[in-house]
Amino acid sequence: MTSSPQEPMALSEAELMATCTLMLFGGHETTANFIANGVLALLRHPEQLAAMREDRVDMKLALEEFMRYDGPGKTVVRVASEDFEFEGQQIRKGQRVFLMLSVANRDPLAFEDAELLKLDRPWEARSAMDRAVRAGREALDAGQVGEDFMQLLQRAAAHARDAVKRAAGGA
Repeated sequence: MTSSPQEPMALSEAELMATCTLMLFGGHETTANFIANGVLALLRHPEQLAAMREDRVDMKLALEEFMRYDGPGKTVVRVASEDFEFEGQQIRKGQRVFLMLSVANRDPLAFEDAELLKLDRPWEARSAMDRAVRAGREALDAGQVGEDFMQLLQRAAAHARDAVKRAAGGA
């Protein structure tokens, strides 16, 4: 799984460890925090808990509302790939841009009763960050980062399959 003359594209040991750490903490921490935050939100909003218990809730809407209300990711950081202006603020190429999901998702201009948990909140009301993401999409390199990460995961998966085959005595 590490680099060799026969496999120059293989992951280095450091890349492999970083990928495994990212997958472990990214998957575990976000899932654990999402569940814990959702349970706490239900305990603080007993009428929503009752609606869920009585099966009066569309679970897809409920999951989206839990993400909006108190999702596990509070901030997204990107690096501007070119200069641009957003809402009167000049952003320069190479500058870090912090998207504050927790603040945007409580925006009273975007959400009626933004401070309340409403498991039946309409889908159209979702994600206040959509405005910011659409406005800065061309200037931010999030798409390339996502593509690079997917390629890294695909390489890691291929190397893991090969290692399992070798360990099992296969080709």
